[in-house]
Amino acid sequence: MPTLEQIQAKLKKLKAQEETLITKRNQTVLNDIRKLMDKHGLTTADIEAHASSPAKRRGRPAGSTAKPKATRSVKAKSTSNGKLPAKYRDPKTGATWSGWARPPAWIKDVRDRSKFLIDGSAENETAG
Repeated sequence: MPTLEQIQAKLKKLKAQEETLITKRNQTVLNDIRKLMDKHGLTTADIEAHASSPAKRRGRPAGSTAKPKATRSVKAKSTSNGKLPAKYRDPKTGATWSGWARPPAWIKDVRDRSKFLIDGSAENETAG
């Protein structure tokens, strides 16, 4: 079994090889870039001029706080805290439900919900 010092020496040697390979690869890439620049008559100033304009991105701009438009409209006006006004009330407990989302247990199996309507909501139910 190799000792810690042997493993560390091997790591040091591998790191040196890694750096050498990276340097060679980078030099090859730089040489290719220089050839292309010479071939097309480009300078570093040309590259800088084009690098300053950001590439076009899809979607909302970064930092935008605009929210996407709602896909369906809500007829009932919401209150200031964002909740919809109550449309149904349980006469036993006084619990309320706006008529949106999943119905609560006290009304979920009721077929005719008109007896649970809060005053003023009956006209909206029959008119709509």
